[in-house]
Amino acid sequence: MLAYLDMFKNDYHLQPTKTQVLAALISIPWSIKFFFGMLADSVPIYKSRRRSYLIIMALIQIICMSLLAFERIESETIVAFILFMTIMSIAFNDVIVNALMVTEAKKDPENGSQELQTFAWASLSFAMMIGSVIAALETQYLNP
Repeated sequence: MLAYLDMFKNDYHLQPTKTQVLAALISIPWSIKFFFGMLADSVPIYKSRRRSYLIIMALIQIICMSLLAFERIESETIVAFILFMTIMSIAFNDVIVNALMVTEAKKDPENGSQELQTFAWASLSFAMMIGSVIAALETQYLNP
């Protein structure tokens, strides 16, 4: 979030009010995650309720992040839409992964959920630390 707020401020020279409006619109997918779960459970794609959605959302995320990384987009509205799509794919995949974790945890009723949750949160924390360090170095030295 800080990266795109910085981008709106420094690259697009937006006023704080417009920046906050765009930030609020970009974060809407986190508020409607329950719709993503209902969609994935109700509408299978190629006889798959989860795998297809994971792949589609991952592709959307790759395309959107590639556009932001390799293209200079002049319109802050288009950038906001691309960020919206990125956040939507992340939120959608978050719902799918949580559903998969619940399914896997049910296979071992005694220790399954505890061990799986511990592993998942430890992995997430480690990845977030590595990502934060990389993002800080890139922001400091590459001036994105």
